[in-house]
Amino acid sequence: MTDLYVVRHAIAENRLEWAENNVADGERPLTEKGIKRFVRGARGLLMFTGHTFEIYTSPLVRADQTAAIIQKTCPRRVTKKQLSALGAAFDSQVVLAQLSKSTASSILIVGHEPDLTTLIQFLLKDPDQVVWKQLKKGSAVKIMFPDKIAAATGTLSWYLEPRALRDLGDSLESYQSVAGL
Repeated sequence: MTDLYVVRHAIAENRLEWAENNVADGERPLTEKGIKRFVRGARGLLMFTGHTFEIYTSPLVRADQTAAIIQKTCPRRVTKKQLSALGAAFDSQVVLAQLSKSTASSILIVGHEPDLTTLIQFLLKDPDQVVWKQLKKGSAVKIMFPDKIAAATGTLSWYLEPRALRDLGDSLESYQSVAGL
């Protein structure tokens, strides 16, 4: 069995304002608000990823920063690798070919919309499970596979919006504070 966690990057600088400064979109970073919110959301996300996993991230700065927050927040050792196939306007088949090389039983990817939703639909045996138009920034999805990651074989386990992840992260932090952890 393989679990795939799909995370959309956190809130980034405004694309239009960034473009006015003639800086490449791939260099657009997370905002301070995006970082603060996603640190809370990452704690919530890690309540659901109970074991060691590999992180694959888009090479775009905002996705890499989001993956770094997850890696730093995780109390277990996780590896983080950039996967160029997850860059802007990626091809689901190319991403699948790259992910299928992994031997990990749990993989987390960080990328961009609308490609992540397209990838999720490509991987699910019932694409109608996707009830959103686009993943919100900082949201997460879990897909379970009976064996390795493969097209049209996954089952959607859950979809958590950013607010739910932050609420879970805040409750974990409160519990740890009360328990003296």
